[in-house]
Amino acid sequence: MAEYEGSMALLPKSIGPTFDSDAASGAASPSGNTDMAYSSDPDYRPTIGILLYPGYTLLDLAGPQIAIGNQGNTLLFWKDKNPVRGDNGPELVPTTTFAEYDGNIDVLLVPGGFGVEDAMGDPEIIEFRRRAAKTARIVSSACTGTLLLAAAGLLDGRKATTHWFVYGAIEKNFPKIELVREARVVVDGNVFTSGGVTAGIELGIRLLEEAKGARVAATTELAMCYDPEPPFGTGSPSKAGPDLLKAAIKYAEKIGTEKLWLAAP
Repeated sequence: MAEYEGSMALLPKSIGPTFDSDAASGAASPSGNTDMAYSSDPDYRPTIGILLYPGYTLLDLAGPQIAIGNQGNTLLFWKDKNPVRGDNGPELVPTTTFAEYDGNIDVLLVPGGFGVEDAMGDPEIIEFRRRAAKTARIVSSACTGTLLLAAAGLLDGRKATTHWFVYGAIEKNFPKIELVREARVVVDGNVFTSGGVTAGIELGIRLLEEAKGARVAATTELAMCYDPEPPFGTGSPSKAGPDLLKAAIKYAEKIGTEKLWLAAP
C-alpha cells in the first residue's frame, strides 16, 4: 500500500475555522448548452464504466448510475468477475475485468467508500485508472473517489472536490490539486468530481447533460423527482456547526475505523 500522511484524527479545528461562507461558489453550474453533448444522434447511448473495489459505497455509484444509466450502457470493472462487497454489505458482480477493457467507455466513474485507502495503494487499480482515463471522454469521481483519481495523478493542476471528511488529506498529500470546498459538483475540462455521497446524484445528472444535452438531463431530473428538501439542513460542515461535526467524525470512526482515511490539514 502506498504511504500517505494521514490518520483517523480529523480534528474539529481543521474543519470549522477553514470553511469560507462562499466556498460553494466554486461548484460548476449546469450550462444549459445542448451543444456540449457528445452526439446529436438521439439514439446515442454513452457507456459508463464504473470501477469496483472492496469497500465501495453503494450510493456513490448507484446515484450517478441511476441518472445516466437509463440513457446509456453500464460496465462494472474489477480484477475478476467474482462479487465485490461494498462497505455496508451489498455485493455487485463485475461485468468486465481490467484485462478485458478495450477502451470502449465514454465515462469513467470512480466511487468512494470505506475501502478507498486500500484501493489507493493497489497497483492494478492504479494502472487501470490511468489506462481508462486515457481513452474515456470524461473522467469522474464521487465522494472520496477523488482520492483514487488523485493517487493516480489524474487531478494534478485541476480543480476538484470530495467528501469533507478528506479535505485535509487532499490538501496535505496532493498539493497540486485546487480543492473546492463544499461544492456539490466541480467540472475542470473533462474531469468531473462531486462532494460526498448524495452529491453523486447531481454528478450523474451533469454527466448526462454533457453526454446527451441539457434537455435530456433536465427531463431525467424531473423523472427522478430530484428535488431534495433535507429534513435538517445540516448536510454540509458550514451549515452543521461544531457539535454536529464532532459527532459525524465519531460516527465515521466507529463504522470504518481502519477503512476511512481521515487526516487533519
